[in-house]
Amino acid sequence: MRAASASSSSSKRPMAHDKRGSRAKRARTDKENEDAFMADLLAGLEGSEFDAPPSSSLPSPSKPTPRRGTVPPSSVPEADLIDFLTQPKMPTPRRPLAPLSRSPVGRPLPALGKAAVPSAFRPVKKAEVKPRLEGRSAISPVKEVKIARVPPPAVKAAPVPQLTVVKAESEAKPAVDVDVKPMDAEDDFPLPTASQESHYDMDWDLDALAMIDESALVKETIKYPVLHPPLPALPEGYKPTPWLRCTVEAVYDELLDTIPDDEMSLFLSTLVVTCAEGTRRLIHLKERWADIKARRGDVVNVVSHALNEPHDKPIVLTFSDASSYIIHHPDVLVTMTAIANAIPCPRRPLVQALVKLPEPPSKSMLYGNVLHSLLQGSLSEQKFSRDDIATMIRGELTKEETRLQVWGAGLDSGMVAKDIGSRAEEGFETFGRKWVHAEPTSDGEVKTARDEPIGTLAISGLHEIEEDIWSTKWGLKGKVDASVQARLCRDGGVAEEIVAPLEIKTGKWIGGVGHRAQTMLYTLLMEDRYNTPVNAGLLYYSMKDTIILVEAKANEVRALIQTRNELAEWMERERVPQPKDEPDALAVPFLPPTIDNPTDCDRCYAADACMLYRKAVDRVPVDDYDAIAPLYQAKTGHLTDAHAAFFEHWERLLSLEEQDTVRLRAQLWTMTAEARQRSGRCFADMVIASESNDVGKSLSKIHRYSHTFVRAPAEDGSTPRASLLSGHIAKGDPVSLSIDPHLLCLERGWVTALDRDSVTVAVTYRIDLEALLARTRRPASVDGVRFRIDKDEMSSGMTRMRGSLAQLFVAGGDEKRRRLVVDLEAPAFDESLAPSDDEIPASLNADQRNAMHKVLTAQDYALVLGMPGTGKTTTISEIIKALVARGKSVLLTSYTHSAVDTIVSKLVNADFQVLRIGNIDKVHRDVQHLTLESLGPSTSAEQMEARLMTPPVVAATCLSIEHPIFARRKFDYCIVDEASQITLPTCLGPLRCADKFVLVGDHFQLPPIVRKAEARAGGLDVSLFRRLSDAHTEAVAPLASQYRMNEDIMLLSNRLIYEGRLRCGSEAVAKQALTLRERTPCAHNGEATCAEDCWLQGLLDENVKAVFVDTDLVPARDVRAGDLIQNPIEASLVYQLARAVVASGVREHDVAVITPYRQQIKLLSGLFTDLPNVEILTADKSQGRDKDCILISLVRSNEEGKIGDLLRDWRRINVSFTRARKKLVIFGSRSTLQSDRLLSGFFDLMDEKGWVVRLPPGAHGLHGAVPEVTTTIEKKEKKETKGAVVGERLLNSKPFVKDILAVGIHALNVLTHQDMN
Repeated sequence: MRAASASSSSSKRPMAHDKRGSRAKRARTDKENEDAFMADLLAGLEGSEFDAPPSSSLPSPSKPTPRRGTVPPSSVPEADLIDFLTQPKMPTPRRPLAPLSRSPVGRPLPALGKAAVPSAFRPVKKAEVKPRLEGRSAISPVKEVKIARVPPPAVKAAPVPQLTVVKAESEAKPAVDVDVKPMDAEDDFPLPTASQESHYDMDWDLDALAMIDESALVKETIKYPVLHPPLPALPEGYKPTPWLRCTVEAVYDELLDTIPDDEMSLFLSTLVVTCAEGTRRLIHLKERWADIKARRGDVVNVVSHALNEPHDKPIVLTFSDASSYIIHHPDVLVTMTAIANAIPCPRRPLVQALVKLPEPPSKSMLYGNVLHSLLQGSLSEQKFSRDDIATMIRGELTKEETRLQVWGAGLDSGMVAKDIGSRAEEGFETFGRKWVHAEPTSDGEVKTARDEPIGTLAISGLHEIEEDIWSTKWGLKGKVDASVQARLCRDGGVAEEIVAPLEIKTGKWIGGVGHRAQTMLYTLLMEDRYNTPVNAGLLYYSMKDTIILVEAKANEVRALIQTRNELAEWMERERVPQPKDEPDALAVPFLPPTIDNPTDCDRCYAADACMLYRKAVDRVPVDDYDAIAPLYQAKTGHLTDAHAAFFEHWERLLSLEEQDTVRLRAQLWTMTAEARQRSGRCFADMVIASESNDVGKSLSKIHRYSHTFVRAPAEDGSTPRASLLSGHIAKGDPVSLSIDPHLLCLERGWVTALDRDSVTVAVTYRIDLEALLARTRRPASVDGVRFRIDKDEMSSGMTRMRGSLAQLFVAGGDEKRRRLVVDLEAPAFDESLAPSDDEIPASLNADQRNAMHKVLTAQDYALVLGMPGTGKTTTISEIIKALVARGKSVLLTSYTHSAVDTIVSKLVNADFQVLRIGNIDKVHRDVQHLTLESLGPSTSAEQMEARLMTPPVVAATCLSIEHPIFARRKFDYCIVDEASQITLPTCLGPLRCADKFVLVGDHFQLPPIVRKAEARAGGLDVSLFRRLSDAHTEAVAPLASQYRMNEDIMLLSNRLIYEGRLRCGSEAVAKQALTLRERTPCAHNGEATCAEDCWLQGLLDENVKAVFVDTDLVPARDVRAGDLIQNPIEASLVYQLARAVVASGVREHDVAVITPYRQQIKLLSGLFTDLPNVEILTADKSQGRDKDCILISLVRSNEEGKIGDLLRDWRRINVSFTRARKKLVIFGSRSTLQSDRLLSGFFDLMDEKGWVVRLPPGAHGLHGAVPEVTTTIEKKEKKETKGAVVGERLLNSKPFVKDILAVGIHALNVLTHQDMN
C-alpha cells in the first residue's frame, strides 16, 4: 500500500532530488506515506549504484548497463552531473543513505560518455582490492517508474533540460509493498555481498576530478535580459526610407510640372529645391503637407520612396502616403518631450525651453529619478529579486549625489528608502518575473493604451540605457530610457523578435497622449540609429505593473511630425534688435499665442513664465472678457509697464546673444570633421588611446568615465604632426563625441586634459565600441573607427539666465531685488552698525577701511570699486572675516572658478569653515580640500546636514546656484567678485540667495563677455555693477592705493584710463624693479650671433620697467590657423626673452605671458615646454593675477593695418598692462597698431617717455634655434569686420576715458569662457 501511494504521489510531482522542483508543493499531509516514499526512493537510488538490476529489466546488449562515468550528459541535468562527479570514492562504504536495494528504478543514474569526461578523469580498475562484504538487507522491489524529459521552450539558447518522474504505463508491473526496516544509529554498517563486488572494482582519482573544469560540463545559466544581443535578421527586402536634404529656392501656389524662370516668395504648394548634390527638383506638397510655411532659403528634408523616381519627375508628398514626410528646419533638433508637451499647447514647450525658473528639487522628481536609475540598473545587471533590488536601493541612496538631492528636497532619507523600497522591491521583482525571459509567459501580458490585452511579451535583450540619439533625418533628438530587444507574441500568433524603446514612467497616469507620442517618436530615432525596423515602443508604468505596447501608426506619426515642424518654425524665428526710432513698435511674435483654456492653463507648470511673456513680450492687455483673465491678473497684476519693459529688453538681448547656437551646432553634420577642424572647432580623425573609470571622483553626473584620444596614424603608418593645441577647443570646454558620418553626439562631456598629442574627455557613460557597431549594423572591426570631437555649442546657461531674470517679476518672486535693480531704489545704510576699531585690521589702509565700513553698515547693498593692485582680494577676505565674527553667513561667488578660488585661498587658514561648491575638475588644487568630494561620502543624513548647513562661508560660481544647498540655505550676505565682468541676468542668480549683497569690481577693466554685436549694441555688456554705480554713487567705496605696479607701469593706466586717480601705496612700491641675480651675456651662448647692443640684453636692463618692442623690421607678421590668428615669429621673440629672464635668476613662477588671442596661447604653449611654470594667459584669465614680469604678445601685424576688435577694447588692454609688478614688455607692430586712433595715444605716451625699442631685421634668429611648433594654416583669409568708426567718434568726444567705457567697444571674436560652470 505504501508503494502504491508513493507511486501515485510520484506521478503528480517531480522527484525529490530534482533541484528545479518546489519542495513546498510536494509535501504530503500523510507523514507515514511521505516517509515510505522517501525511504523507497533513496533506497532505489543507492541500490542502483551497487546492485545489478534483475535480468527482466536489463537493457539491450547495444546499450550496456549505465555506470558512473558512462552516462550520456543529455539524460541528466548538468547540475546533477557536477554532484555526480564530485562524490567521494567509495571502495569501502561507511554507511549508505538507506537500505540497499536490488530492484531497478525508473531513473537509472546516468553516466558520462567518453566525449564528456576526459580519460584522465574516468574510473580505473583497482588491482586486487577486494573489500570484505558481510550481510545485506533484503529489500522488496518498488513500483517501476519512467523518466520523461520535458522539452524546453523554443529559444535561441535553450535552458538546462528538466527531468521529472511520471506515472508508469498501464502495462507496468503491479506495485508490491515494500517492507523497510529503519536503520538505527547503533546498527552495524551493512556491507554488500559478493555479488556486489563488481561495483567496487573501480577507483576514482580524486585529484584528477578536482581539476576538472565544471564549466565544460555545465552550460552557464543564461541571464536575461542578455546584454548586447545580436540584432534580429532584417525582414526580406527591408530598406530604410530614403531621404534628401534640400534648400528651398522658391515656393508656388500651384502644382508645376517644370521649374519656372521667375521666383515668388509666397507660402504655396510647390517647392523648387536644390539638393545636396547640386541638382534641382520639384516637390509637390498636397493635403496637410501644404501647410508647411516654407520660405526661400529654408532647409527641408524629404523622406519618401518617391526619391527613387527619375529626377525629371516631381516628388509628390501626400499626407495619405504612409512613407512620405517633409521635415522643415531639420537642423533644429526638437526633443520628444517638447513635442509631447505641445499637445495641446504648442506654447508650453517653447516657454520651457526659454526659461528655467529656480526651484527646489521636488519629491516626485526625486522619486522618479531614483526609480528610473534602479530599473535601469536591474536591466543592466540582470537582477530582479527582492534581495538584489533592496541592495541596489541601499547603494543608490548612499550615493553622495543622491543624498544631496534627498537633502535638497527636504526629505527624510529613511522615509525615502521606505517609500522607494515599497514601490521598487515588489514592483521590479514582478517586472522581472512577468517580462524578463527568453520567451513570453502567460504572466507577461502586454496591453494597448485602452487597457486591452494584445498579447504577451518577454524582454530578452538589452542594448543600452540612456541612449542619446540625434537624428538629422527627422530633426529630432532624445534620450531613450532603455533600448531593448523583446519577443512579442500577439494573441493567437507566433512570437516575433523586435527592437524597441522602453520608456519608464513612475507616475499613475497610464497611456496618456504625451507618453505615447514620446514613445512613437523614439521608434523613429532607434530605426535611424539601428538600421532596423522599429515598429513599436514599450511604456512601462511601475505603479500599475503594466506595459503598454505603443505601435507607431503611420497616421499618428505623420501628425507628430507636423507638430514637430510647427515647433521648429517657431524656434527658428530670429529675434531682431528693437528699432531705436520705434521703441514702442511691436516685434514679430516668436511665441505662439496662449490657448486660453482656463482648465489647462491653471494647472500648467509653465504658467508663471508663460503669463510673464504674455504681458511683457506679447503685450496682451488686461481684459475682463479674457478667458484666462483671473490667472493672468494673479500672475502679472503686480507688474508695472516699466517692469514689463525691463524684462522684455533684457530677454531680447539674451535671445540675440544665443541666435548663432543652432547654426554652429548644425556644423556637426553640415560640415565634415576636416573642414570644421580647419576652423578650429573640431578635432578630426581621433582614436581612443585609453579610458578610465572615474566613478566617485566627482559629484558631477557627467564625469563618471574618461576617454583619452590621440590622432589616428596616417595611412603610411607615420604619426600625424598636427598639434591639438591649434583651435578653439581648450581644457574645460564642453565637447561632443561623434563617429562620422551618422553616429552623432554619442556622448557629451568636457575636456579635462589637453596637450599637443592627446585630449582627455570626461563623459557619463563608457563607450563600448564593439557593442555600438554591432547594434548599429556597422562594420564589426573597431580598428577603423574614427571619432570627431566637436566643441559643444549648446547654450544651457541662457535658460538659467532667463530664469534668474524672470525671478524678479513672477508672482512670489524676488520683490526686494526688483525694487533695487529695476526700480533703482536707493540703498539704505545704518551707521549704528559701523565697525569698531577692533573689528578693522590695522594693516588696512584708509580706502580699505572705508570699504569695510560701507559694507558693514549696508542694509541693501554696497559697491566696492577695486582698481588694479589696490588689495581688492585682501579687502574682501577681511570683510568676510568681520561678517563671520558678527555671526553672519556669507555666499561668496564670481563668474569664474579662478576668481572664486583666489579669494578662497585667502581664507584657508581662517578659524571658520569654508565650503567650496562646484565641479572639482575646475576647482584649483590648492582649495580642493574644501570641496564635498574631499570630505568623502557622508555616513548619515545628519552628517550631510552638518556639512552643508554649518560652514558660515560657502563659495561657488554664479552658474552653480542650482546646487541643492541653495534650495535650503538663505545667507545674510552675498559677495560677488569681478561683478563688472558678469552680465546683469547672470549676476541676479546668486543675489536671491541672500538678504544683502556686495558687488566688487572695476568697470574700467574687463566687461562681460558678449559675442553678438547686436546684443552689445543693446547693452548686454553693461553689468549690474555699472548700472548701480552710475545710479547711486553714494553706494560706491573706491580703492585707489595700489601696491602692485611700480610708478612707470602705473602711469600707463593712470594716464589713459583712471585720470590720475591711482596712486602708489608706498615709495618702495613706486621704485621697485626686476632684479637679475645671474644675468648672463649673450656671448656665453655659443649659438648667439648678436652684436654688442643686443636687443635681448637691452630689455633685461633693470632700469627698463615699461617698454614697447616694435617688430616691424624683423618682420613678424600675423598668419591664420583656420579662422584664428597667430604670430609665430612674435611668439619666438617672446619665448627668447622669457628664457633669458629665467636664465638670469628670475623664478618661472614670477613670469607670465599675456595675449588676447587663444591661438597664440596654444602656439606659445608649444614653445614653452622647457619653461612649464611660466603661465600663458588671455587677458580674461589674467584678471585678478599679478607677476613680477609680464610679457605681452599683441599678435596683429599686417600691411593692411587690421588690428581686430580685441585690441580696440582698452579695458582688456588695461587689464593686461596692470598685471605687472616690476617689468612690463609689450611686443607688437607699431605700424599696424597705431593705425587706430585710440591706440595712437598710447604710442604718444611711450614716445614721450622714450619707452620704445625697435628690433633689427631677423632679430628672432640672433640667439640660436627656437623649437618649431607646427600649426594648420588656412590659406583663404576672411574679411575682417571694421569697427573703427565708433572708436573715432568716441575719441573725438573724450579720448581714453568715460566715453570709451560707456559704449564698451570690444571684441566680436571674443574668447569662449569655459571657466564659468
